[in-house]
Amino acid sequence: MSGQAPAASVLQLSTFTKGQSITRPDKYSDFPVTVGLVAPPKDQPVRGPVDVVVTVDVSMSIDKERMEFHKAAAGLVVDSLISGDSLAVVPFDDMVSSHEEELVKMSDNGKDREEIRRSVKELRVTPGGGTNLASALKRAEKILTEQGTDDRAAFIVLLSDGGDREILKPKVWDRSNPNHPRHPVHTFGFAGHNPDTLRHVASKTRGTYTPIVADSATGGDLLRNFAAGLAGILTRATSQPFSANAVRVDLAAEHPGVLISRVESGDGEAIVSIGGDRRSGAVEVGGEVGAGEAREFVVYLDVPEGGDGDGDMDLVSVGGAYTQGWNGRRVELGRAVVSMVRPAPPPCPCDVEHWFRVKREGREKAMEEMAAELAATGDDGVECECGRWQFAAVLREAKS
Repeated sequence: MSGQAPAASVLQLSTFTKGQSITRPDKYSDFPVTVGLVAPPKDQPVRGPVDVVVTVDVSMSIDKERMEFHKAAAGLVVDSLISGDSLAVVPFDDMVSSHEEELVKMSDNGKDREEIRRSVKELRVTPGGGTNLASALKRAEKILTEQGTDDRAAFIVLLSDGGDREILKPKVWDRSNPNHPRHPVHTFGFAGHNPDTLRHVASKTRGTYTPIVADSATGGDLLRNFAAGLAGILTRATSQPFSANAVRVDLAAEHPGVLISRVESGDGEAIVSIGGDRRSGAVEVGGEVGAGEAREFVVYLDVPEGGDGDGDMDLVSVGGAYTQGWNGRRVELGRAVVSMVRPAPPPCPCDVEHWFRVKREGREKAMEEMAAELAATGDDGVECECGRWQFAAVLREAKS
């Protein structure tokens, strides 16, 4: 039967057989099972990892309501990141902390997120503090440069009212100035901000400026608009073409009588291995599987005859893993089990008469005599496949 592994990965594993059933008394040598791997098309990019630094203005010009918006927005950044992304939060007024913030990698257990959320909730406006955007951007740039890596997307989020006109001076943006930000800075201004400074910072760093305006007086609208803007930035920054490396497909015979005969692959770089007992095997797919590409190979099985009680027979399970090219994570392919229906032979006119004749002979003759008779005549007197199957069943019964 054809099938597809559960969507445990972006690279899809599928299996296909040319038939869905083999009658119970039949054996089948070199029964073919086609295994396919299909990568998503080029117009469906994947989500790569990202390093983000959120700079939060806590200067005296930030009133209580705006501070709550800044904290809620920083919390939305935390919620928007996935496992493997990294985040640092830098509060600032006219200076930044003497202690450099760490770029924290998001994990699956969520503990890192909770710690960052807790630190964001504890942010308070600094009484008497001014606004120094340059120092905040310098710290953010230092974190990304020293703690991040070049193979990951990275950007800075600036949450401020833009109350620092010093940032407009040309000397701040002199590329020979070590303070000059080299990562994109995406600025967000809530109601009452200075658009000139925030727009200037964004344009100088190849970032974006997004004024957050509510459709009504509720803060929920502000945050929804912020979340929408952030989602667009993340999509543009992290979208990468799919690629899979070190792809391995594992094979395991399921029924105790099934053996793996051989594996044929059209991929000249593929490495095929079959265990000594022919019950397991593996295919190391050569090279990289890129977006829109597919790999296919055929596994040949020796399938035994089915027993009296066999209905569906599980033949072989197919699984494996690969390394995602955009973040280096090892991902399971999922597991597909290839099964086959093993029906009894169809009835025929000689069925009942022959069954009773063989049953009677099975009681009157010893197994050796019956075997000798068959060997001498080369014929068991049965003219149909179902009769041969029933005859074999009687022999097994007599032997037991």
